[in-house]
Amino acid sequence: MAHALSRFSRKRNSHSAMATQVNKTCLMVAAIDFGTTYSGYAFSFMSSPEDIIMNKNWGENVGFQSYKTPTSVLLSPERKFVAFGFDAIAKYTTLLEENEDKEYYFFDRFKMRLHSSYQDLDRSVYLTALNGKTLPAMDVFSHALRYLKQHMMDEIAKVSQSIGDGDIRWVITVPAIWNDAAKQFMREAAYDANIVSKGNPQQLVIALEPESASLHCRELPVNQFVGESGDVSDKLNMPPGTRYMVIDCGGGTVDITTHEVGPDNRVKEVYAATGGAWGGTQVDEQFVALIELVFGKTFIDDYRSSHPSEWQQWMESFETKKRSNTSESGSVNFPIHYHFNEFHRRVKGGDVKKSIDNCNVDGVRFSNGFLCLEDEKMRELFEEVIDNILNHVGKLMQEESLSSVAYFFLVGGFSESPLLQNAFKKRFSNRVRVLVPNDASLAVVKGAVKFGHTPNLISERISPRTYGIECASDYDSNLHMGGKRVSNVCMNAFHKFVEAGEPVLVGTGKLHTFHPLRPDQTKAKIHVYGTHDKDVHVTSAPGVQKLGVTMLDMPDTTGGTNRQIEVTFLFGDTEIEVKAVDVTTRSKANVEINFLNDDIRR
Repeated sequence: MAHALSRFSRKRNSHSAMATQVNKTCLMVAAIDFGTTYSGYAFSFMSSPEDIIMNKNWGENVGFQSYKTPTSVLLSPERKFVAFGFDAIAKYTTLLEENEDKEYYFFDRFKMRLHSSYQDLDRSVYLTALNGKTLPAMDVFSHALRYLKQHMMDEIAKVSQSIGDGDIRWVITVPAIWNDAAKQFMREAAYDANIVSKGNPQQLVIALEPESASLHCRELPVNQFVGESGDVSDKLNMPPGTRYMVIDCGGGTVDITTHEVGPDNRVKEVYAATGGAWGGTQVDEQFVALIELVFGKTFIDDYRSSHPSEWQQWMESFETKKRSNTSESGSVNFPIHYHFNEFHRRVKGGDVKKSIDNCNVDGVRFSNGFLCLEDEKMRELFEEVIDNILNHVGKLMQEESLSSVAYFFLVGGFSESPLLQNAFKKRFSNRVRVLVPNDASLAVVKGAVKFGHTPNLISERISPRTYGIECASDYDSNLHMGGKRVSNVCMNAFHKFVEAGEPVLVGTGKLHTFHPLRPDQTKAKIHVYGTHDKDVHVTSAPGVQKLGVTMLDMPDTTGGTNRQIEVTFLFGDTEIEVKAVDVTTRSKANVEINFLNDDIRR
């Protein structure tokens, strides 16, 4: 059996190699922003990239009009697609009210399942529906993406009958802080949804959400930011060397990237993407916890099950008020609906006012048919999540490489909250200029279209991991302690190609040369590994994970152990590519970097 990889040459090459370029023949870029809470899409023709078209009629069938729709999926008892978005919520609510929901599958806010550790995510991961039934996550994601693609194709047909699937460069956005496995999961879900074929992977670009928003924000006129004025021709002062931070506050996560403007107007990443699970849905959870505290958890659970449409109205009302300024009115008022009153009388034997008056929760009162939250109580719902975000950004700003950041761009749906905006300005406006685009919730999807047109605007990224391959190397007791030693050879040495935190140029790679371990070796098995640590020398070290494997044919053994194997890592794009070549025969192999395969990770 071939060894994992043969000994590397004393003569080690390291040079740039151009990565595979995206298909240049497309007529259109189409981007899908698959969010935790809401999703949407946008597209534009190659001939007029700035003319971005979006569907603004989401929810028109149920009385809404929006550029985005809830990321909710309803499947039949036979696991067939029924509805997505506002329609899915409306249909599932009807099923609940008619007690016909038991065999259906309703999923919402399921994107957060991919915000997992590497070990917790593979192709077999399951999602739990609202009624407790489970389905493979890949099936649910694929249904959602398939629907969004078809909906967009219908909209595209309204402006051009000649555009087909093969004419489109597709872009799907993902959080920059997601790990490699989560990014691969989204790509495979897109294949499964027939957005593109697996045989034409370059037609699909996986774009990072804050990076996409960066491309949108930096070219906006000043008057397109909240509270800013000026002429449409007034642009931000961003000469070469300007550094700015994009803070993407979505429903599930906060995703942060920092860029520097280059002399050619391209941008490079200057600090590895960072963030956490501090999205706007945490505020929703605080609101629900408060309602349960006032009326009792059991009562609210029963009411929510008995009158799901009214409960949905409560949450929609809260979502609206979450993004509005609460400081002027002194309180935030939520209407007590008819069925809530009736349900309360039947279950608790009294009126709602009495329960609220007796709940002993400061800042909550009843007035004229409304549940009223005092301004301070409303602010309390935001405190923990806002503190987490501000404290994280505050620590980042202590880093030497980030001390010169001139701008903060707050994007994402949660960034539309005045409480969050004001907290940022209060904490950081003495150091940086805090800007929020008027279309903060659309910045990612609009920027993703721009990224699809001009992916070369990103010139350099920071490697999130240390990447390398396993090989045999002369044993060094200082480096290979704990490794697999045979005679004086370490058989599982970790040979690094790039370290975590190292800048890598987009579209380039690193080529290192190796030799076969045995003179009669006709195959070389190449294992790719990754770790977040920098100082790693054996693949058995804690935190080192096997990421991919390939077999390289080496049929001509004439050169014995002097034969050369060239392994190239292509870096800088949002996904990794590894190639191997037997120099003697020019036999080639691509390493399938398979972050989702349990067999590879064992």
